[in-house]
Amino acid sequence: MSRLLAPAVLLLYLFQPLTGMALEPIALDFSQEKAIDVLGAVKKTMELQPNIFIQQEQLNAARGAYRAGGGNFDWQLETALVHQQDNAPVSDFDTGLERRETSDFSVGFSKLLRSGIVLSPYVQYTGYRYAHTGGGVSSLHNTGGLGLLIKLPLLRGLGYENVGSEEIATGHEVKANQLLLARETANSVYASVKAFWSYLASVERLKIMTDAENRARSILKNTQTLARAGEVPAAELVNVQANLADKKSSRLTAAQAVTAAKAGLGIAMGLPYDKITVIPPPVGPFPSMDRDSMEQAKGTDSSLYLRVAADRRYDLRAAGEQNEAARIRMEAAKDNRKPQLDLELSMGYHGLESGSSLSKSFQAVEYDQDTPDWNVGTRLTYPLGNNTAEGAFITSQAAYRRGVLQEKELLRSMNSDINVILSELFNLYEELRHSEQAVQEYMTAVSNEQEKYMMGETTLLDLLYIEDRRDNALLNHISVRERAAVGLANLRYVTGHLVRFIDEQGLVTMRDLTTMLLPNSFTLP
Repeated sequence: MSRLLAPAVLLLYLFQPLTGMALEPIALDFSQEKAIDVLGAVKKTMELQPNIFIQQEQLNAARGAYRAGGGNFDWQLETALVHQQDNAPVSDFDTGLERRETSDFSVGFSKLLRSGIVLSPYVQYTGYRYAHTGGGVSSLHNTGGLGLLIKLPLLRGLGYENVGSEEIATGHEVKANQLLLARETANSVYASVKAFWSYLASVERLKIMTDAENRARSILKNTQTLARAGEVPAAELVNVQANLADKKSSRLTAAQAVTAAKAGLGIAMGLPYDKITVIPPPVGPFPSMDRDSMEQAKGTDSSLYLRVAADRRYDLRAAGEQNEAARIRMEAAKDNRKPQLDLELSMGYHGLESGSSLSKSFQAVEYDQDTPDWNVGTRLTYPLGNNTAEGAFITSQAAYRRGVLQEKELLRSMNSDINVILSELFNLYEELRHSEQAVQEYMTAVSNEQEKYMMGETTLLDLLYIEDRRDNALLNHISVRERAAVGLANLRYVTGHLVRFIDEQGLVTMRDLTTMLLPNSFTLP
């Protein structure tokens, strides 16, 4: 392009601000009247994310299982009312029949104690009536009694950890599911934080690409004007047309990235499909990484982060509770391999009263014995081969061992993740400094190149090249800031400090989302 072009073009092109003044601007809505920040996205996530509600129902199911597990120790009511009639021959010489009527009523309770002992108090009444079909004397008498049955396990089923294993195990599973609910909340919050910073970064990139396209369109329009006036060869249009086509392509790619990032944020927040497209523009800024905080973090032994994470990580603590539940079930299955040997004891009082009136029926239960009736004995049950119990023990033992291995693997992975994230954050701190320096120096380079161009010491292509390098530096700086923002949240996430809980209610502050986790911010569960 001829140097004669410089004064005319520069008046309309070179001194446009980077914010994107253009003769034909691209329509974009970056209004912050209805904008969303990272904390707003997180709050919506905790209100709407379906995965949190799914885990809440899992917790409710665990609570139901715990209640059912304690049902073995409920009082059991048992009652029966039976009336029976039999007709039997009296003898070979008597053609009549003896009619025997029996009315039996009993009521009792049964209670399994958490020690394994079973108590069964009862009251029983039986009325007998004998009559001959040919006539004769009828007899009627009533018997009644009350007593207590006691069963004491001597081998299998003795002790709360054995007979109450399901109640104990489901109690640990309730605690595990409470922790998993906290973990799912933290998962959802972290996913939304990542998606928000991606959304903000994509919008910032689109602004840069839009500015670049608008500048390219402006230079093309003015070059066309100069070409028609004969001040530049028509062949010069090829370069500026190619430049505009390239910037359009980049802007379209950036616009699609905004659409995808917005959708990603909507999914992470749990918004209904029809609400995702109307998510307002994001508002920053990206979090900063101040020197004092980073120097303090560098001076902290990484093992301190590991120890705190081991105490706070909800999934790690949940794994511990699940493994304890598995251990309880394994020990109960081990106990079930033993023979069932019970000591059975019963004692009670019984009475007899003749007569047909209702009062006689009640009097039959009365007694005047000096000492109660009683009996004592043992009962042994043992399946030959015992395959059911042995198989159940092998299954429960494998489940426990698998859980222990998974917990160790989770701890190993967590420790590695924390070390990697700390290293990444320290590197990102340096990257931020250098990327910011690159932006500032390229700004100066563009300004210098503009002055050189005005004096005819460089070409338009050289100027466009420097501006492209500046735009690339801006884009890189945005990417570094995005990675730094995600890294700060990730460190809190992997150490269990991203979301705090009070009575299962998650709490998040802007500080939790945007600052470096330091030892003075460590909290214990």
